[in-house]
Amino acid sequence: MDPINERKMFQQLVRAASQPSTPQCFLLTPKLLPDLEYSDACSILNIMNGPWIEKPSKGTKVDIFLDNRLYFDLLK
Repeated sequence: MDPINERKMFQQLVRAASQPSTPQCFLLTPKLLPDLEYSDACSILNIMNGPWIEKPSKGTKVDIFLDNRLYFDLLK
């Protein structure tokens, strides 16, 4: 799909999934366009995994993640 239509489809998906009383929606994709607009109702999960990652657990600490998450929640 070209970037223009991909962006339009993503916007429609976010709008539809952000309505009250709508079912949960999962989007699994190997890539997304940069600078997409998300609503506050969206949760983003990035999974960094694969054979090209030599030491996946090195440098990833749950406490650092939670501290960053709390910091960004305060910015809202």
